Amino acid sequence: MKNSDYNYREYENDLSAINRNASVSPESFIRQVEKEYRESLEQAACFLERRTGDIRIVMLAGPSSSGKTTTARNLMEILRQMGLYSIDVSLDDFYKTRENSPVLPDGRPDFESPEALDIPQIDRCLLDLMQYHRSDLPIFDFSTHMPSVKRRHIELPEHSVVIVEGLHALNPIITRDLPEDSLLRVYLSVKQGIQDGEREVLSPNDMRFLRRLVRDYQFRDCPAQKTLDFWPDVMAGEYKYIKPFRPIADLNINTFHSYEISVLREPALALLNQLGEKQEENDWLSSIKEVLEKVHPLSRNLIPEDSILKEFIG
Repeated sequence: MKNSDYNYREYENDLSAINRNASVSPESFIRQVEKEYRESLEQAACFLERRTGDIRIVMLAGPSSSGKTTTARNLMEILRQMGLYSIDVSLDDFYKTRENSPVLPDGRPDFESPEALDIPQIDRCLLDLMQYHRSDLPIFDFSTHMPSVKRRHIELPEHSVVIVEGLHALNPIITRDLPEDSLLRVYLSVKQGIQDGEREVLSPNDMRFLRRLVRDYQFRDCPAQKTLDFWPDVMAGEYKYIKPFRPIADLNINTFHSYEISVLREPALALLNQLGEKQEENDWLSSIKEVLEKVHPLSRNLIPEDSILKEFIG
């Protein structure tokens, strides 16, 4: 085991304190939260500096709605300031076609499985970047669920960093042929929920559900009901394919943002209300709504442009 699941930064998550900060000094509250998160990424950059090799690779993994995409982009900016050139590679671009994807017992495509990815092509592309400093990466078109005819040509200067982000980035089948001393494995996730005194009223998984609920509606034309229907498959896939590899991470990063529940409140409540009777009959959803109604709201306009919350709220 490389790293303990407990080796991560913790943030303020008491509902009373969050409401107080959100109502009294929202701008400074947000600034402080974002500053602390950036410090976590700077720590990751320092870990990476100690890796050897001309081309170094960060494998950035985590379950759905952890903030992988924006974290990869922000880490690239930090590395640039340190004088290191970097690029990001999304494992999502290596998805197979629907017809070639593995299937669940009921016959539906299993997009949560690593076998939904073209593993041999990932292997070839990463080795090309390591050995030859160049590669032609695929581009996946999610509107057609087909690989695009276009490719992304990459050429790397010496002493570059490749940030590979995706659900399965820590799975050994992705990194089996890469030099170990050039790798940094990072696991992202929401590590905290919301406390009300001694009681946890929203779990870390609840927080990610709310992020995904709002994101899917905002950016993926996905109604609340569809997100709700998908969530059990998402969670089952995480426990089967993603969370077993947490122990091999070199670094754990907690992507919980203390103020996020305040900016999620309004859009999440609106979407939960769209579920109508289904929401009222579901004890889990009713309890989430009850907590949200106690939260002091903050406008999404206060979110900094480089925050990972932009990935979910816009």
